Amino acid sequence: MAGCSAWKRQRGGVETLLTRTDPPGKIRITLSDGSRVEFRSPAIRGDSLAGMKSASVRHDDRWDEARWVPGAVALADVRQVELRKADAGRTLLLVAAGIGATVAIVAIANSGSSPKLPPPPPSSSGGSGDGCFLCSCPLIYSWTGQDWVLDSGTFGGAFLRPLAYTDMDNLEALAAAGGTVRLRLRAGDQETDHIDELAVLAVDHDPSVAIAADPDGRLHTIAAPIPPTVARDSRARDALRLVEKPDGKSWESPIAERDTSLAEDIRDALTLEFPRPLGARSARLVLRGQKTAWAGYLMRSFVRANGAAVTAWYDAMDADSAASAAFRRTLEDEVHLSVSVWEDGRWERQGSVWGGGPEIAKIHAVPLDLSRVAGDVVRVRLESAPSFWLIDWAALDTAPERPFTVHELAMRSAVRADGSDVRAALLARDGTDLVLEVGDQVELSFAVPDAAPGMVRSYLSRAGGWYRFHAPETGPADTALLRSLLRERHGISKTSVAWMNGALRTLNGGG
Repeated sequence: MAGCSAWKRQRGGVETLLTRTDPPGKIRITLSDGSRVEFRSPAIRGDSLAGMKSASVRHDDRWDEARWVPGAVALADVRQVELRKADAGRTLLLVAAGIGATVAIVAIANSGSSPKLPPPPPSSSGGSGDGCFLCSCPLIYSWTGQDWVLDSGTFGGAFLRPLAYTDMDNLEALAAAGGTVRLRLRAGDQETDHIDELAVLAVDHDPSVAIAADPDGRLHTIAAPIPPTVARDSRARDALRLVEKPDGKSWESPIAERDTSLAEDIRDALTLEFPRPLGARSARLVLRGQKTAWAGYLMRSFVRANGAAVTAWYDAMDADSAASAAFRRTLEDEVHLSVSVWEDGRWERQGSVWGGGPEIAKIHAVPLDLSRVAGDVVRVRLESAPSFWLIDWAALDTAPERPFTVHELAMRSAVRADGSDVRAALLARDGTDLVLEVGDQVELSFAVPDAAPGMVRSYLSRAGGWYRFHAPETGPADTALLRSLLRERHGISKTSVAWMNGALRTLNGGG
């Protein structure tokens, strides 16, 4: 959006700006030392300006990144405040050219083209408060030693009990102090969360490698990630600069009208080429990415399409293992990020990525078998429904796996805001769930042993569970839509494309 807007200085000061009836969702301030800070969801808290501020989060591994983190500054230190002013005509042109799918949600949400959803909450008073658009799974915050940072959106996509799974995720901001690490577990927006287990793993490893989990929860070392030499999407756009390093500049599908009758328009793919080291017969594909808010919006809309029968649909899926298994396979085909390798003149699927939601990018290590790949180039294709995924980084690691030691940390405490102890519900996958409603929060602490000499430590969460979206349960079910989603080949992709087409027409005034 930077190409069609600019920061404009505002008169009257930050207090005047934020106490008006339509306070801005994002501002930039200049402090007394001359530094500039951007804030999302800014608010006055006593003598401070608080919200989500832009920051560079530093870790011990190679995945340092820019992030929005909770923060505050003294009002007395604010010397200037600016708003970004946009040119609406140029903005719509850029949206049509592929600037971001999340803009389309606003256009479609109340256009009559789909089941209506309320707009996202403007601040932490009704939502996650992290600038997260339609957060869709339990949120894990890490204590850095100075502040709380959103570090994981866990078991994303498990919006039915039969879809429950165990999710492993790097906690990149977590830091130990006094032999302890601290987490906060917070409910996602507009849902009820069921957490059966939450554990923290401390992994000691050589400083020259990093640690990442594969989709099945196995841990791998990443020693020498090779960037792609080619990255091109289904519309022949060059995406190399977007995915060659983890910098927050992600590839996503081009936002354009598509023909639902054409196979090439209802799916989208990113093709990557990597040099193949001599003799390499196996590798790990390293991905940093996340689902889009559009994917979360579609999933919520599909649930809501059951109308007054939402609870009955949930209960039926819980009770019918065959139906829920078929639904799981549909999601795997449509919503997962499929990973295929070019072998003997055709694409062979070798895995898929599922975990994670729109809250925060997640690191995945996908094992690849290269024994049937000919030549000195490895070609990999990532495929899903259009506008469902953001890919920040892709690399190939063929280096031998290095040894590491895993410690499962002892949970010292797990306390709700009301003071109740909930450790027993989180210690094991035993069917005894911790249930969190919107706004609920649990603070946890874990004992940390000393790291082995000469080693560095990475932390990962292991969380298991599921959740249910909240829906108003009114009106008749959209049986035609539900039938096409569940029974038609690529029904979810076709519906997504049709709704996106409608959103683009709305943005363009019906033209």
